[in-house]
Amino acid sequence: MIRILVVDDHELIVESMKAILSSQNDMLVVGGANSGNDALVLARQYKPDLIITDVYMPDGDGMMLTSKIKEEFPGIKILALTIFDDDKTVRAMLDAGVDGIISKDLRKDNLILAIKNTMSGMSVMDAKTFAKFKEIVQSPAYKDQQIMTKFEINMTELSIIRCVSQGLSNQSIADQHFISESTVKHRLALLMERFGVQDRVQLAVLAAKNGIL
Repeated sequence: MIRILVVDDHELIVESMKAILSSQNDMLVVGGANSGNDALVLARQYKPDLIITDVYMPDGDGMMLTSKIKEEFPGIKILALTIFDDDKTVRAMLDAGVDGIISKDLRKDNLILAIKNTMSGMSVMDAKTFAKFKEIVQSPAYKDQQIMTKFEINMTELSIIRCVSQGLSNQSIADQHFISESTVKHRLALLMERFGVQDRVQLAVLAAKNGIL
């Protein structure tokens, strides 16, 4: 039996979802909430297997709820239910730790399948959300963020490494970043020490090998 908590600031959606899920022999709706804060209280009380939550709500949104639930009850699965498929929404929910994102206009049979797949450990997205997810992960900004996280560098340091790889002089790098040449030298020295290389050429080679360019 999958024990489910439904969260949406529209009571009609909560009741509709309850009716759909309650018709399934292997699903039990343990409660419904209209805000993230209320849902957190119910989650602590009932400890459901799965929470289906709206993204944007007053008094505690889906991102806040997801982050807190994953911190307190990492075993609880969370399926985000939304009408938004913009970059900001998809990225925010993924960063919060949701196990899946589906559209509110998903058909009943697809909703049931999404719940079962989520409970089996799959990361679930409907077609529209997945298309947006592909746009995000294939974007230069996302790739840059992944590089900065992996190598623990900031955007300026990433840009300096790329400039070095292009063969630019310290003065040219300084001009591009509106900083002094001495600042560039200092940052390069720190970067070479961090990456364990001896000179600019080795830094450029390391960048090429690790997909930093």
